[in-house]
Amino acid sequence: MPIKPVLATGFFVGELMDKLLACAKTFEELLDSNYLTFRYRPQNNPTSTIIAEFLLSADFQGNDVYIFLDKKEHAENYFCRSFFPKTDKDYTVGQIKYTLLRKEKTTLSTRESVGTV
Repeated sequence: MPIKPVLATGFFVGELMDKLLACAKTFEELLDSNYLTFRYRPQNNPTSTIIAEFLLSADFQGNDVYIFLDKKEHAENYFCRSFFPKTDKDYTVGQIKYTLLRKEKTTLSTRESVGTV
């Protein structure tokens, strides 16, 4: 959905929307950075409706940003289910923390490796 209709709904206003847009502009850099990786278990956040396989907690301009990743059944690639800046609720509590040993960046259209980051 284009940004203008979303803004017109009045749901996203003010400082939160400014942070989301600033974060979205640097999304690739966020994924290239060092971040904490968690196996996301929705049952550990019963007040949330987010369903995702992984939760990334990354630093953006001195603040934590949550990135929820998921994939369709039998798919190879993950997609961003949701992302937003950390507020009062800590979504990492009760989640299984992973240690990322290797990360490889690939151009999807050519499947060519851009290198490890």
